Amino acid sequence: MRPISHFKKDYGYRIYIIFLLIMMALPASTLSGSDPKIIRFSHVVSENTPKGWGAMELARRVNKALKGKVRMEVYPNGTLFNDNQAIEAVAMGSLEMAAPSTAKFKGFVPGLQLFDIPFLFSDLHAVHKTMDGEIGRELKSIFRKRALGIQLLDFWDNAFKQFTCNTNPLTTPNDFKGMKFRIMDSEILEAQIEALGGVGYQSAFSDVFDLLSEGKMDGQENTASNIYTQHYHTVQHYMTLSNHGYLGYLVIVNQAFWEGLPWPVQKKISAILKEVTLGVREKAIAFNQHALTALKTYAETHDAFEIVSLTSDEKQALQRAVAPVEKEFKDLIPKRWLETIQHDHGL
Repeated sequence: MRPISHFKKDYGYRIYIIFLLIMMALPASTLSGSDPKIIRFSHVVSENTPKGWGAMELARRVNKALKGKVRMEVYPNGTLFNDNQAIEAVAMGSLEMAAPSTAKFKGFVPGLQLFDIPFLFSDLHAVHKTMDGEIGRELKSIFRKRALGIQLLDFWDNAFKQFTCNTNPLTTPNDFKGMKFRIMDSEILEAQIEALGGVGYQSAFSDVFDLLSEGKMDGQENTASNIYTQHYHTVQHYMTLSNHGYLGYLVIVNQAFWEGLPWPVQKKISAILKEVTLGVREKAIAFNQHALTALKTYAETHDAFEIVSLTSDEKQALQRAVAPVEKEFKDLIPKRWLETIQHDHGL
């Protein structure tokens, strides 16, 4: 019988030879680790929107700065996933990045419905102060601590929402009575429409145009850029400049994928994302101003579409009508968050 030490030496040698043969059979790119990490970024809007621009700009900069290490691919217009599917895919690791609207995260972090409360924010500066301050940092921490499989990287703007409708201008709460409105997947938005006397129906963004054109919905709420790029103005008769609620997005990444990236790569992507986020904020203003101008031009040349502005009294009447919504959902949103925002607004 051979000594055990000889057996171990012989066995180890055989393993070493097998290892060499396997390594020789692998492609050179696998051995060197030169294959770039693929980051698929899925979103549901067109490329000429704030989020669409942000995704393309982020991919352009990341691909340029991390050539050979990371390749980001963008899938717009829901070609890969809708928002709800994208959140689940990121959580499960079958998608790397997405930027769904804040309303879509109610099942993950209910407090995010803060951004759905009507007339809570006076302007984008107030929104940014919330995102860039303690509340924003706390939201990022909540995602990490709850082991959701999702890491929140940043917040992206669209703008404030406007109402559109087929039947009559929406200037008073009475104008909403009995109307069917498509809304995002949010109980707060549903309560908002109910407070105005209408009925809110939750449906995917990709279905909105068909719902409006087929008359299954009387109206909807969205930003000027989305209304224009999705052609809602061609199947709606009235648009009310209400600025009643904010629409923004969360840039998210699969947590395991993110943590698996080398620290220098994480640092570089984070730095690029920070710069792109500032660009998205600027583009959000520019895109929505351009869209609103285009919508006004359309209204001037098409009798079937009219844009209505609210008087100060009309806006206050709408604010009073939806005021109970905040109290109804006080248990979902930390009281100190609301107090912080109200303090910042001098309320």
